[in-house]
Amino acid sequence: MRDYVIISDSCSDLTPEIVNEIDVKIIPMKFTVKGASYENYPDERDLPAHEFYDMVRGGEMPTTSQINSTEFIDIFEPFLQEGKDVLYIGFSSGLSGT
Repeated sequence: MRDYVIISDSCSDLTPEIVNEIDVKIIPMKFTVKGASYENYPDERDLPAHEFYDMVRGGEMPTTSQINSTEFIDIFEPFLQEGKDVLYIGFSSGLSGT
């Protein structure tokens, strides 16, 4: 068992296979389209990519929201309590407020 954990957000666009292979934890980013809110998981459990892109092609404009600091603490804290180091690889601050 390694003494660190790698965490990224779903903007990394890693496939479920890669997520499992390298054992990275993914923070799902939130988005809203057609009045409904979703979380973007690598396995597309909330909304399959083809449905999302069908809506966009149909004229819908999705919006995104940031993860707040409490959500980050809730995600990181259990690993830190276990004494593990955390390497977070996130979306560029030039493109996201997260």
